[in-house]
Amino acid sequence: MMLGSGASLHRDQTAADIFWENIWTANGVVHRVLHVCVTWGISVVLVQTGVCPEEGKLPDVWHDHALSLQAVRVDDDGPENLDVHGAPAALPNANQINHGPNAFYVVDGRVALAKPVPWHHRVTVRPAREGETWHYHQCAPRKDHGPPPPVLPVNKGSHVEFTALRFSTQVQSYRTAVGVVRHDRPARD
Repeated sequence: MMLGSGASLHRDQTAADIFWENIWTANGVVHRVLHVCVTWGISVVLVQTGVCPEEGKLPDVWHDHALSLQAVRVDDDGPENLDVHGAPAALPNANQINHGPNAFYVVDGRVALAKPVPWHHRVTVRPAREGETWHYHQCAPRKDHGPPPPVLPVNKGSHVEFTALRFSTQVQSYRTAVGVVRHDRPARD
């Protein structure tokens, strides 16, 4: 199921719509998986935590949570075949990531432990424990390359529960949910 484009082009562009919990019903500590561009062509995933003050209300403050990163598995299947008129396409920075499974990156002006997701590679990001699921919650439309837009309320945005997130490329990087368990759409007026 197509979720939209990935954050791989503009530095500090962030997708913040993947959660460990269904945030429409969560209360207390919640986790989100950010996909952030750290430089043109290199993006990373990291985990943040926050506290929902009441059911359906998102945290006002999120904190990087490096210990939770061990619960995220990233599998890089290598570069996509993007031949342009018989010649390999130039892929910015895509093959310059040799940091291993976890590394420190500058993310939005702070140092954070994250896992690399190279641009134009086929990469699968999933919960490290078999059988666990994540939740996509639709956000408001993006207006620029600034902070991520807010998650839409339950009556306006869709929700997808899934087992893995796949990053891939055609002309630009995009994300799909794999192993969809549940898909809730808002009621039409």
